[in-house]
Amino acid sequence: MFASLVFLGLLPVAAVKGDPLPGTAPLTEKADFAKVMLEGLDRWLDRESAAVVKERQKFAKPDVSSPEAYQKSLAPKRERLKTILG
Repeated sequence: MFASLVFLGLLPVAAVKGDPLPGTAPLTEKADFAKVMLEGLDRWLDRESAAVVKERQKFAKPDVSSPEAYQKSLAPKRERLKTILG
């Protein structure tokens, strides 16, 4: 049983020392990958946030002719939000 545990413990080491898959190469870059990933996520969130603002402006056209008209124009959006939030 001890021999099988030692064998299982060496499997990850053996897998790491194997040949790279076809079309791939070992990772040799020394960058801070967590930082690179977070910077990419930040850029993506900035782009998506800007896109959402543009899309929202297409649909968010409240009637500002009077306070009552404004409230009435927002009623369907408020009902939809209630449904979404449960």
